Amino acid sequence: MENKVLLSNFEDYLNNNLPQSKTFHPIFEDALQNMLNAGGKRFRPILVLSIVDALQPLLLKNALPVALGVEFLHTYSLIHDDLPSMDN
Repeated sequence: MENKVLLSNFEDYLNNNLPQSKTFHPIFEDALQNMLNAGGKRFRPILVLSIVDALQPLLLKNALPVALGVEFLHTYSLIHDDLPSMDN
């Protein structure tokens, strides 16, 4: 499958599975979702999906949650790397 198709499928999956976190803060969930929708190259999830597509294309649908988890962790690391207490 072409990378553009993989990226499009991943973006659709991401938008349909944005994290939900019920909290006392009124905009926390929006901020969490905006961080993931900020875009980017999505290199890591596409790498996961490309490998699965090359080796076991029938498992591609099952690999979407794994690719999403990779993107969640990557986004988390980017945000926490910029926090002043984590900058050292």
